[in-house]
Amino acid sequence: MSVLWSFTKLKKMEMTVDCLSKMWSVWTLQIMQNCSSLTELMVHADFLLEEGIKILKRSRTRPACIMTVQGFISNKQSQKFTELKIHLNSQGFSMETLRKPLFWI
Repeated sequence: MSVLWSFTKLKKMEMTVDCLSKMWSVWTLQIMQNCSSLTELMVHADFLLEEGIKILKRSRTRPACIMTVQGFISNKQSQKFTELKIHLNSQGFSMETLRKPLFWI
C-alpha cells in the first residue's frame, strides 16, 4: 500500500477483496485520506462484515472524494445473502440494497 502514495496523478482506483473486514475498511480509508489525487475508490467485496461496515458508518472522505463498496451481507439466522452498495463521501455514509435476499446453501 505504501506504493500508492507515489502515484501522484492517480484519480480512480478499483480493488477487490474477499471480505470487507475491520482491517480492510481502515486500509481503504487510509488510501482515500493519504492519496491526495484520488477522487474515486470502488471496492468489490465478496462479503461485507458488520465490523467493516461499522467503521465506514463512522467515517467521512476528503471533499471531492467518493468511495463505493459493493458486496453481500449475510443474515446468519435465515441463511440469506443480500447484495448491498455502500456510498461514502465527505457528507457521510449511505447504503442501498441492490438485490433481494438470496438463499445460500
